[in-house]
Parts: sequence; C-alpha cells; structure tokens
Amino acid sequence: MAPTPALTDHTSLIAVLDNGIRRFSSGFSLLEDLEENRLSKAVAVVGDDPDTIIGNNHRKRARTILVKLLSISLEVFFLCAIGTTLDALSKLRWNLRGKRARATTTDIYANAVSNWWRTVARPEGLDQAIKHYAARLPGTAAPPDRPESLDQETEHHDDLPYGAMPQGGVSLTMPLHDLLDFLKDKYTDAPVQINCPFDECSPPSVEFGPAGWGMRMEFGLGIAKAVVEHGMQREATYIQPAEQSQ
Repeated sequence: MAPTPALTDHTSLIAVLDNGIRRFSSGFSLLEDLEENRLSKAVAVVGDDPDTIIGNNHRKRARTILVKLLSISLEVFFLCAIGTTLDALSKLRWNLRGKRARATTTDIYANAVSNWWRTVARPEGLDQAIKHYAARLPGTAAPPDRPESLDQETEHHDDLPYGAMPQGGVSLTMPLHDLLDFLKDKYTDAPVQINCPFDECSPPSVEFGPAGWGMRMEFGLGIAKAVVEHGMQREATYIQPAEQSQ
C-alpha cells in the first residue's frame, strides 16, 4: 500500500485520491484490514447527526469534508475513506481564506476535487470495488433479492406479459459518467434531437434516435441553455421554432 500523504490543503487531499486511483489501476483487489477499518469509520461519521457531535471539533471537521466529497461522487468518497484517517482529515487547513466562513473553506476543497475528478482517468478496478462494497457504502445498499435483470424480475409475476415492468417499476442510481459512457458506446452514431420549447408546458429534452426507441432525457433550463450553446458552437443543425410547429 502506498504511504499516506500528510494532509494540509487541497493539493495533499488530491494526492490521497491519486494514490487510490493508482491502487486500482491494475485491477480490483480486496481492501486490506487497515483500509476496511478506515472505510467503516468514514461511513459511520457520515451517518452521524452533526448536532449530536458535541465537543469533538476534529470529528466534525472530518465529517464536513467527507460529506462534501460524497456529494461529488461515491467513488471520491470511497477513495478518500480508504486512503486516509478521520484524524488526518480533521487537520486539513481550515483558514484558507483568513477569517471567512468555514463553508467557504470546504467549498475550496470541493471545487478542487471536482475539477480533479472531471479529468482523472477512472480505472475499471475502482468501479468493481464500488460494486463489491456497495452494501457498506452510504445510501447504496440494495435489497438482498435484487434481480440481475428485468427479465428475471418479471419471472416472479406470472400475470405480466414477458418483458413488462412489474408494478412500481425499477429505480436505479448510478454515476452520470456511467450512463453517458453506455449511451456513447451503444449509440455512437445515432442522431440526437435537442428540443427547447419556449413555453412552460414541456421541459427541455434530448431525444436519441428514431421515435420508436423512446429514449428521452429531460433537462432543467440552466443545463438546457448550456447544452444548446455547446451544440451551436459545434455547428449543430438549428431549427427555428416556427419550423417546428409546421
């Protein structure tokens, strides 16, 4: 295992995360006892009610950083949790902007890590580790009888047509990059229709391929504006609103 860097600022925090990336770059391997112990403590402190952590500023600081990292991605939280200790996290510099609020300091860490996470190569071994330890990670525990596929699930409902959704449907949570990578690999050459109606009745959306596919993603106005601007910069085909209604 690589030595744990001393933590002082966002640069040293990212060094811990880089160590984690290198740890899984050659494939998945089970966590060592020390890593498992660190992970358990990190998960426990994230689950704490901050109002009940009285007189323990070190634990509060470590929790604040871990909650911020968890909001970036589960993988980032996992890498930090196994790569360092609560005590080390609590000793990160807390006055990066002098006397400003502590929330500003945590935002500095979060922004630095977010920028790193957007550009770093993510090894397959890390994805496998997240899947292997999913039941121990915050908010990822799955029911023990979770089906391996929708077809397997519908086998338990004799009154449903083959391939139909069971009552209640299916809800999944996954990193955004996983979904986008899947769509890119499976439908690389498919045309994409971006619809941004100038009314409040229909939300902005992206449709993939022929209408028969039924593939549609809806966006809020902010991200829709950014997507349209990106498409226009790439010289995508622009359809005037009047043409859409004809």
